[in-house]
Amino acid sequence: MASPFSIFRKKQKMMIAVLGVMVMLAFVFIPIIMERMGGRTVRDEVVASTVKFGNLRQSDVSALMHQRQGVLGVLTDAIQMSSPNPRMVRRFLEAVFGPATDEAVVNSWLLARYAEYQGVAVSDQTINGFLKEITQDKVSPLDFQTAFKRSGTSEFHFFNAMRDELLALQLKNMFLPSLAATTPAQRWDYFARVKQQATIEAIAVPVAQYLDRIPDPSDDDLKAFFEEYKTKYPRPDLPDPAFRVPQKIVLQFFKADHDKFAGTVTDEEINARFEKEKELYDQIEKGSTKDTKDTKKEDAEEKKPDEAKPEEKKPEEAKPDEKRPDEAKPEEKKPEEKKPDGTSALKQPSPFLLTALQEEKPAEKPETPAGEAKPAEKSETPAKDEKPAEKPDATAKDEKPAEKPDAAPKDEKPAEPKAGPSDRVKRLIREQIAYDKVKVIFDGLRDPMEKYRSAWSKYEDAVIKGKTAAEPAPLDFEALAKEQGLTAGKTGLISQIDAQNSDIGSSVIEGREPAWLIAFTSLSKYRPEMSRDGQGNYYLFWKTQDEKERVPAFDDQGVRDDVLRTWKTIQARSLAMTEADKLAGEARKSDKFLKQTFADRPDLRVIFPEPFSWMTFGNVPLGSAPSAARLSAVPGIDMPGQEFMRAVFDLQPRQVGAAFNAPKTAAYVLRVTELNPPQGALWAQFEVDDFSKYAPVAQEDQRQIFTAWLDEIKAAAGFKWEKKPGEMIEGGSRGPVPFEIDE
Repeated sequence: MASPFSIFRKKQKMMIAVLGVMVMLAFVFIPIIMERMGGRTVRDEVVASTVKFGNLRQSDVSALMHQRQGVLGVLTDAIQMSSPNPRMVRRFLEAVFGPATDEAVVNSWLLARYAEYQGVAVSDQTINGFLKEITQDKVSPLDFQTAFKRSGTSEFHFFNAMRDELLALQLKNMFLPSLAATTPAQRWDYFARVKQQATIEAIAVPVAQYLDRIPDPSDDDLKAFFEEYKTKYPRPDLPDPAFRVPQKIVLQFFKADHDKFAGTVTDEEINARFEKEKELYDQIEKGSTKDTKDTKKEDAEEKKPDEAKPEEKKPEEAKPDEKRPDEAKPEEKKPEEKKPDGTSALKQPSPFLLTALQEEKPAEKPETPAGEAKPAEKSETPAKDEKPAEKPDATAKDEKPAEKPDAAPKDEKPAEPKAGPSDRVKRLIREQIAYDKVKVIFDGLRDPMEKYRSAWSKYEDAVIKGKTAAEPAPLDFEALAKEQGLTAGKTGLISQIDAQNSDIGSSVIEGREPAWLIAFTSLSKYRPEMSRDGQGNYYLFWKTQDEKERVPAFDDQGVRDDVLRTWKTIQARSLAMTEADKLAGEARKSDKFLKQTFADRPDLRVIFPEPFSWMTFGNVPLGSAPSAARLSAVPGIDMPGQEFMRAVFDLQPRQVGAAFNAPKTAAYVLRVTELNPPQGALWAQFEVDDFSKYAPVAQEDQRQIFTAWLDEIKAAAGFKWEKKPGEMIEGGSRGPVPFEIDE
């Protein structure tokens, strides 16, 4: 029987040729056929390209983001085993490594590759040492294994990810020390920004009033403008166009007014609470609070001589012997004449301790020295011979005086209850009782809120499964609030920035986390939360609507109008500044106050802000090592920025200038009327002040320098975004890091 392969051997050339043609046809036509049949090919486009280190595709960026999320997840799980606040742990780790956003992970990848290019290496020993440091060596290997299982990350992948993260981190740490160096001129600039205040006059020239003078662009130009900025995140304090629609939410809340509830607390309730927990309040009153006040006073007294050198010399020149005769009683002069005892004892303590000792000793010393240092008087007073005659009477009276000492303390002991709770303790008790009342009311309101939440969950579940279900009737917040003496409220659709500027958004949950941050990141729909604002008002709120961020389409409702208005605003800025410069020129010529110069122009409103500094630490004093500095608010000026502040403080009194505000929505005519303190006095303070007190002012400049350094690395690597950040595959980007206004 002939072999079946005999036919193949005879016609192998022809069959191989046919097979080759079929393979080529498959490569060309099968994808087309699959696409027409409903299949979809995966487009793995290049997201970022480099000349030195190759390109990153969408799949690469997704892998990097998954890698970053794995690192953050493992470390968060591990650290929170010994930390009471996992949210703060996550935020701390994001500050160290960066968030899991497309732009952040690509930047870290680039820094890691550049570090390798520069010869930086990270060993397993380095990784283990870093893990011990960041966890304070409180997390065991078993805890890490548990964290690996929870996050679904293997130890092998975690260590590879950590290697890249530490390469980027080490490169940054090699550069960051250079930011700490500041020249004397820079220090003077930073010092003046927080120490000098300006008093100004200003006239606003709004950009909006010139929009009508700008002709409409063509549709092609407008669409091209939209395409360029459609993925940018809008910020009200920046002049750059941005059309991405940010995440927006709706919050509904009950508000308990602090003054109203605190006013309902009676004195009887305060006294009853005080008597019930007297030991606790006695400890509060007599314990740590007094100690902290005393230490603060001592710190203040010690700081004064450090800040003013002349004051240090005065106590040195004024010797203790010279001070004492003025402060001490005449009886103390006699011990001073006794040099062995007086002088040696007086010269040892510092002048500051001496005054405290002198206040206590006059009451004690008259008794002991009077008895010990005056034997002559005792021998010279034979009046004691008379006293023996009185002694029998004294002994007779000894029984009565024996009662008097008992009576005296009895008079003092009732004096203790007289004081009762101090004003401070009364305020504390009042706050606690008011909170307890609000808490009882809020706990009662949580029941219908939780029931509604449960009903809503069942409704949503039914909708997802395609079942017919009736939407639960919403709670009547107004009626419930009126019944409990509360106020009901509801926001519109607000962004993160809008929320931060609202009363409820700026309130704090559990004394730690801002309500707006929780509402935008981890608060599920219709889950009640309680918070408190800076005025002591309490809120019970939930989130009723959550619209995710999105990149709009040009044809979406209202988008074209927004793009056109933004385009015209940018074109009109030059017209507004031209007018501001013209008005500033007129003011210079007149050399008068702006109100006098433009007295015949009722359309020009002159603004008179309160004196302000360029930057501020808020209510935190400079001596308390503040963590951050921010631009000062200027009443009457809409969002002044760095350009505005620089223009103001570059002027001298009676000089006139012009500058935009931060978003460039208005140009301002500026006239400085006064700078305090003047240059000479400011320089004298600068010479003796400690740089550490105002060093945080340099942080903004340091951020700009760091950004410039990163740009240089990108240029050296030939880095280019082929697809803008935020335009990755759906679900690939978490979105922007929440914009935080400086506190």
